[in-house]
Amino acid sequence: SGLHSGTESVALIAGVAEALSITNQIKQKESERLTKIRDYGIKKLLSLSDASGYKILLNGSKEVRLPNNINISIKGISSELLVVELSAKGIYVSEKSACKSDDNNKSYVINAIRKICPKNGNEIEGSLRISLGRESTMYDMDVLYREIKNILSKYKAWK
Repeated sequence: SGLHSGTESVALIAGVAEALSITNQIKQKESERLTKIRDYGIKKLLSLSDASGYKILLNGSKEVRLPNNINISIKGISSELLVVELSAKGIYVSEKSACKSDDNNKSYVINAIRKICPKNGNEIEGSLRISLGRESTMYDMDVLYREIKNILSKYKAWK
């Protein structure tokens, strides 16, 4: 059945235990830091609605969400195009939830979020999932804002 007898690696087990201990010690502070960056990013990205002429919506609740997650939809532009354009600038985002990234179907996660937030409706096809991490900063949100603004300006003529 693919199982082999042997002694477990005590050093690896101890290493994992230490890593979990360190993570547990910093998780509250890191969650608070990421929440500030997330909220700053959401505010900036939603402000693009007025600046760009595109309707930009937050998918999901503004308050009840993971500290490291921003998920937006932009009406009138393909999320796949945005992913490609941002990737060319060294900014890596996704158009689906991580668990469905290799699936060609519409994201059931985004559809479920939109049912919770009916004001967003289903008139917008795609979404951008922006994940934050230990190295994320407010400056990163400024760069993301600037690049999305540039992309929307570039494609506005074809809207």
